[in-house]
Amino acid sequence: MTSAEEEADRALTRQAEEELLREACRGRIRAEIQGPSGWLKCPLPSTNKTFLRNTIRNTVSSNNRRSRKRSHTPQNNSAREDSTSAQGDSKKKHR
Repeated sequence: MTSAEEEADRALTRQAEEELLREACRGRIRAEIQGPSGWLKCPLPSTNKTFLRNTIRNTVSSNNRRSRKRSHTPQNNSAREDSTSAQGDSKKKHR
């Protein structure tokens, strides 16, 4: 092993030790608050990330399609609104 590899190995070991100490400290605090059950893992099942990712992707895609569709048709919608209001006005006049 070269000195650079040894130094990297020592740094990695030091980081692992620090992380273990931080986790132990967090566990101690959890145990003080929750008692012995604070050391247990969360009983909830993990999130189905594939399902969540696909749902979000499809929702965003659908919203983008809708917004593009709306951005191309406001002129037609306003023309329709004008014509329907004009028809309503003409019906009122005929009564």
